[in-house]
Amino acid sequence: MIIMRIIHWIQKELVTLNVFESDSTDINTIQRERLSTRVYLSLMTIAFIALIIYTGFSVHTNTITVEYPNHRQFEDIFKQSFTSLRCDCWRVAIPYGTFVQINISFHSVCSSHFISLKWIESLYAANVTYIWPMDIRTILNAFWQLVAAFCQNFQDIIANTIDNFNISTILSLQLMSAVEVKIRTEAALQFMINTAKTTFARNLRAIRYITSNEKLISGLGINAHMDFPIYYTLTEGYPGLNFVSNIYDDCLCGKSSSIGCSKLSGFFEFAMWNTKGIYNDISANRTIPGIFFDCYPLDALLRSTFECYYQSTCLDILHPNLNITSLFLSISNRYPHMNTSIENMLNELFIEEIRLNTSFNLYYSQCKPSLCTYISTERFDFRFMFTTILAVFGGLVFILKFVTLFIVKLVLLVYHRRRQTMENVQATQSEQNYMKQKFMLFLRSVPNKIYILLLNLNIFNTYSRDEHVIYRQHISTRVYFICLIICISGLGVYTFFSSQLQNITVMNPSLSTYTYLYQSHSDSLKCECSQLSIAQNEFIEITPTLHQLCSSQFISSNWYNRLFDGNFSTQNLYYNSRRIKPSNFAVLESFCALANNTISDSLRIFNATQFINNDVLPQWQFEEQTQLFIDTFTNTTLSDFTNMFALLQSVTIANQLVTEPSSNAQIYLKPNGQIIMVSKLSFIIDYNHPYGSATFCSCAGDTSLCGTAVWFYYNSSSVQYFPRGLFSGCLRMDDALISTLECWFNKSCLTYIRNSFLMTGIEDMFDITPLNVSLTSRFYPNTTMRELMTQLLLESWTVHVSYEKFYYGCSPKTCTYTEKIRYDIILTILTIIAIYGGLNKGLRILVPWIVRFILRCLRLNYIQTNPRESDTSRSISAYKKFWSKFLLVNWFSKRSSTVNTVYQERLSTKLYIILFSLSIIGLVMYTSLIKRYHSEYLYNPSIQDFERLKSMYSNTLQCPCSKIAISHRLFITRLNASLHPICNSDYIKRSEWINWLGALNVPDNIAWVYPIDFRRWGTSLFIWIRSFCNLANSTISNSIRSFQSTSFITVQLLDRNEFESQTTIKINQLLINMRKNFIHTLQLNQDIVQGNAIMSIFSTNWLLKVKQYSNVSEKLFFTEPVIYNSSCSCATSRKCMQLAGIYSWNGTLLHTIDSVMYGCFLLESYLATSLSCFYSYSCLTSFFLSTKLGSPYGSNTAWYSPFARPDFSPLNASLLQHFSTEDTFTTIINELFIDSWLTNISYELFFTECAPRYCTYPVADRFDFLYVLTVFLSFYMAISLVLYLVIPHFIRIILLLNNRMRIRPQLS
Repeated sequence: MIIMRIIHWIQKELVTLNVFESDSTDINTIQRERLSTRVYLSLMTIAFIALIIYTGFSVHTNTITVEYPNHRQFEDIFKQSFTSLRCDCWRVAIPYGTFVQINISFHSVCSSHFISLKWIESLYAANVTYIWPMDIRTILNAFWQLVAAFCQNFQDIIANTIDNFNISTILSLQLMSAVEVKIRTEAALQFMINTAKTTFARNLRAIRYITSNEKLISGLGINAHMDFPIYYTLTEGYPGLNFVSNIYDDCLCGKSSSIGCSKLSGFFEFAMWNTKGIYNDISANRTIPGIFFDCYPLDALLRSTFECYYQSTCLDILHPNLNITSLFLSISNRYPHMNTSIENMLNELFIEEIRLNTSFNLYYSQCKPSLCTYISTERFDFRFMFTTILAVFGGLVFILKFVTLFIVKLVLLVYHRRRQTMENVQATQSEQNYMKQKFMLFLRSVPNKIYILLLNLNIFNTYSRDEHVIYRQHISTRVYFICLIICISGLGVYTFFSSQLQNITVMNPSLSTYTYLYQSHSDSLKCECSQLSIAQNEFIEITPTLHQLCSSQFISSNWYNRLFDGNFSTQNLYYNSRRIKPSNFAVLESFCALANNTISDSLRIFNATQFINNDVLPQWQFEEQTQLFIDTFTNTTLSDFTNMFALLQSVTIANQLVTEPSSNAQIYLKPNGQIIMVSKLSFIIDYNHPYGSATFCSCAGDTSLCGTAVWFYYNSSSVQYFPRGLFSGCLRMDDALISTLECWFNKSCLTYIRNSFLMTGIEDMFDITPLNVSLTSRFYPNTTMRELMTQLLLESWTVHVSYEKFYYGCSPKTCTYTEKIRYDIILTILTIIAIYGGLNKGLRILVPWIVRFILRCLRLNYIQTNPRESDTSRSISAYKKFWSKFLLVNWFSKRSSTVNTVYQERLSTKLYIILFSLSIIGLVMYTSLIKRYHSEYLYNPSIQDFERLKSMYSNTLQCPCSKIAISHRLFITRLNASLHPICNSDYIKRSEWINWLGALNVPDNIAWVYPIDFRRWGTSLFIWIRSFCNLANSTISNSIRSFQSTSFITVQLLDRNEFESQTTIKINQLLINMRKNFIHTLQLNQDIVQGNAIMSIFSTNWLLKVKQYSNVSEKLFFTEPVIYNSSCSCATSRKCMQLAGIYSWNGTLLHTIDSVMYGCFLLESYLATSLSCFYSYSCLTSFFLSTKLGSPYGSNTAWYSPFARPDFSPLNASLLQHFSTEDTFTTIINELFIDSWLTNISYELFFTECAPRYCTYPVADRFDFLYVLTVFLSFYMAISLVLYLVIPHFIRIILLLNNRMRIRPQLS
């Protein structure tokens, strides 16, 4: 019922509604006003619907700035406006360790009891040299030593990788999304782990090549045996003993650097006999699944599996007397098959699972953006629609009222004219002519009527009859229209020519489209990749070209193995070690294979590395980045290989390992059955003289300096021929490294060699082509192989980079750019309408007051000149006058107003003034206080300008560099290391000390000096120190050179603190990587040497013994491990050692040398040694005195040296900066001998290279007068009209309620 009443009331109100109400009582006028009202409402409805449709479907672009957003706000904004969102990070380089947690688990074997020392020791219960070499018990101890060593190595490598990853940084100039952060983090970690895998594989391969090429002798007797020459007698003591490779089922150990003699291992449970190293057709009583035998325990391990150790039944057979638990094979195991080879597991570093937890919250807190800006582009923006309609409402009301009246009058006029025409259709022709004349007169009178209309126009008419008031109103009207026309015209021109930022999106842009867009919109173009990460091999192709040697017949195993198969007697080889050996070509093959595999491994990592970029890079930036990646790849590959190869050579020399044949040692068999091995003497290389120099060189020292020219007889004559460039060194690899390739380029040289081989009984197999000297090469034929290896045998890199492939690999779905465009004509008209309403209202209020004020001023001026006409009313108080007028003001008055309604109208006026004033004040304050950002630019800033701006706009300043990759060498002017003082001491630099200690090789000393006496091996200690000082220096130099050739990547100019912080992190990473790579390679080599049970020349780990048979020509040699401190066996540990000392001829300890150790391997002894004795005068004096002791012939026949004892002073402890006198060489090597690190980083040079063309920063504006005025005028009329319509009804309701409240008490 109430609803129906409301509906009837609305119908009644609509029927009687008259917004054009006047005081007229004429029925026709009232009908016309009501008709105009309905037309007005219809037009208003149509206009509102059109406005809603237009503003709803219009693309509204708005730049929004959010201050100090939290990560939730960022994620919400990113979901909506990720293409334009920009949040500059407070911290550019964020360490991964601050927001990433990594957990890596290893294969279960690395946490099993199988790698415990107790287990390993239990496997060596008996002397395995009395067991068949193929027996599983021979290698089982070494097998698990190697597994334990690899587990420890891998844990160290991964721990170092994680540490390195944690301190490395993600460059985050702008806040990235959670997805991008995760992908970048995973890619960075995977790259580091892949690098660690490749580095390990490269080092392992190099160690295997060196072991195989040098034919290092295992103390287990599995790869070689001692050969006892027929002509040798026990009374001679002549150094004629040599090792000879074993043969297993017609497979010769060491025949090739890449092929072993693997076979399934098992139990050989029958008595041994002297096979002279040939083990053909000898079968095991029982084989063990998964465990192989080979010439070296390492090669056996790589072929083997853990199959037996997963099965309790197999374990019971293998270890019948031990109660052990088998390994657990999990379903989720990364290696789900029991027969997965250990080599495959090693290639994965025994890694079982990698768990990476990336916290975006922590990353966000590190980035900590202070401002986020984004461009909001949307349709049906309710706020935009509401404010636009509200702003247009005021002007639209006024315009539509005027237009409605005009339209209604025009329609009615046309209607009445047509009606009159129809009524007078029968009029005469004369009357029609009269009407035409009348119409023409009307047209002629229109200008005059318009002039009169304008002259009498009064929009401020108050119906006053005072001529002064009317005159003032006419003046005000003209001023109003002049101001209105000027303002509207100026506003229209300004709005039409103004521009706004608009986001434009291009779908599926082609490369040509992108190129065009970048040329015209480089500052704002953003094309997001649909593929965030792209493998680098998709757009970068790198092809290496190796020296022609590596593709020649000289390194073909099919060719040089025939030399082994020929009648090339072992006796002839040993009799003249200065001849060319078939193994020389195997060494060259291994060099080429090592270089090729190193490059291939590095390329595999490089190709698989993900190029991560959220957006398409412009071509110039893409080319800079890819060139940086390529330079880093090539320099790092070469530097890492050179450092690794040099280290492994130095370690092999330092350990003084026994080779087959014994090219670096002499082996003596004394009449008492004792076997003694000493280092050989050679000559300093003289490349200009084929016979070599006359200066001796010890194989216990730097073997790169030792060598003699190769020679041979030819044509069955006694004439010697010296092929140019071929030398024989202490070790097999030295034979190749100190030689050149000159002979292999020379056909006549090859002919001489061919004839030499024919003389030894080898048939004509030299069907080989010389190297082509006419081919382009950066190496000369007389370049030594050592120099070639330092360059990785690499002739050139062929690089092809395709920007097109990168672009289509990125495959952007959209490209978005911001463009300044002029306002739409409709939006311009709406803006004018919106402002017109406020302008109209404002001018209607202000213009009369201004005109009145001006006229009053003119009148006052006139009164001052005519005082008799002064107005006595001026004595009235201005305040009272204003207040009295304010009380009487009535802006809601009508001609129909009565005494009863005036009070209500005046109340409405006062409430209107109060609410309107509060609304306008609030609007002005809001628009004045709101921040509006705009970008300021400073072109070609100086470093002082940048630092000044950075102090003011630290979080928002952006200064793009003119190039994104800046070479480190351009701003790091000094980067070098100061090594431990021992490296520059007289003990190393001068030869007197080493020459004096090297007197062991004097024949008078060899006979009686005890094998473990310091005088026997002490010279090697100082030669090793010198070698490792040089190695550390070259490693540091190579790494620095590689680092300096790489570039510092930055898009924006960094402030001084951030730049120094990032550079310091990079240098620290350089130091850490240098040290860790050095230590890991050294550790791995020592573990493998121990696992392979390689014998030392000085018999420090294995003792070579002989069991004499009745037949003097048949002697069975065997080995026994050395025991230190009565309990530590070198068969199970390489850490066994004791204090070094001076011994008598019969083994009685005469003097110990403080802090100098002696153990299973010389290198391990060196590492455990400190130099504290050499800092002490008393310790040195005692040592010098003790060197005269121990002779079996009394003091008259003391240890003899042809060199005078040097009178050296102790080392100066004050020269130490980082180290102490008590530090062992383990500590020193862990620091790579670096005592201090000297750097000079120039921020000024970095600024010069960055060369920013401009700096930009956002500035927040408040109290923008033009903006405030525009908003005020836009909303002024709307607020006024809304209040004008609402307030009278509100006052009426209030008064009605008030009256009812008064009536009710009276009734009660």
